[in-house]
Amino acid sequence: MTRAAIFSKNEIVWANELRDHAKTVEEMQRALSVLLMAEGQMEAEKASALLGISKRTLFRYRESFCH
Repeated sequence: MTRAAIFSKNEIVWANELRDHAKTVEEMQRALSVLLMAEGQMEAEKASALLGISKRTLFRYRESFCH
């Protein structure tokens, strides 16, 4: 069974702002790494496959929103 990820309101707001102002593919991937799981209810495996990144990178991107 997969654990549900919990996202703070701030993480979602920051991810939306980054998505809206992204200038590089990496910035868009960073934003979507949070938004696909938080708002799209997508599992990490599916989100990482869709973004073309590893699951570890997906979590590393997400970690950057926490700090």
